[in-house]
Amino acid sequence: DLHSFPPRRSSDLDLYGGNKVRTLEFSLADAIQKKAELIFTYSALGSSWPLACVIYSKLHNIPSDVFFLPYPMDPVKEANLRLTHDLANRVFSAKRLFTFPWILGSNLIKAKKNHRVYLMPPGGVSAVTTLGYINAVLELKEQCDRGEMPKPDFVFCALGSGGTAAGLAIGLDMVGWSTQVVAVRVVDFIVANRLILNRLIRKTLAVMKANGARLSSSTNWGANIRIEHRYFGKGYGMATAKGDESIEVMRSEEDQLLDTTYTAKTCGAMLDMAHRQPCKGKTLLFWQTLNSRPLDEVARKMASNSS
Repeated sequence: DLHSFPPRRSSDLDLYGGNKVRTLEFSLADAIQKKAELIFTYSALGSSWPLACVIYSKLHNIPSDVFFLPYPMDPVKEANLRLTHDLANRVFSAKRLFTFPWILGSNLIKAKKNHRVYLMPPGGVSAVTTLGYINAVLELKEQCDRGEMPKPDFVFCALGSGGTAAGLAIGLDMVGWSTQVVAVRVVDFIVANRLILNRLIRKTLAVMKANGARLSSSTNWGANIRIEHRYFGKGYGMATAKGDESIEVMRSEEDQLLDTTYTAKTCGAMLDMAHRQPCKGKTLLFWQTLNSRPLDEVARKMASNSS
């Protein structure tokens, strides 16, 4: 059976934003069902994923240990890191990539001697948590049906661990739209490529079928995704000129905050392609995955909940 959060308060939903909350709706529910006493999560230094995990785990009175891999920082990551340190049970930061497995593994072995430990998947992404992004498409369809926005011809999203792109692609096929997902690669090719993305789509479809979903066998699942590799730049977390340009455009024109790692590169790809064929004259949707809540407000609300 698939489970999501226990009944949620509206104040919880207003606490923190970003696409990882959709992931946690399923992964944290699984941890609660398995009576986890401690959560282990890991990601790149200053990532939004561990912060989201720590916030919502703490709301359900489950402490979290966070393990960071060393990667370049930017102002968004620095703010994330400060709040993660404030809210997490413990934080470990590897100084080198090759020492990270030992730090995570040794602490996991120790913790399991005294606690029921739940290890969150990388980036929170699994076949089950991808369902959160399928739900997102259903919400998008409702918005379009209400006339709040036109049906998009293209949806631009970041391609990291793949959950967002896979869920969007499945959901768009399910609602019968011809919308194409343009997945802008923001991590190394070895962990973000067509093979890995297709495998996640297959696993997600298998979970859905096992839980009673009736899916068309004639649909070419995943064919509506195009992976865009040209905007990755020199490496993960490293700024690009096009990304920096998109940060300024979105700040000045839309009052939207972007980060250099994910959303700036994705938005840069969309802005660059907006006047090209086949995008010219079409409706382009930028899938904003960054948290939209001020972190000082998050910290204040979390302190209030603790007291």
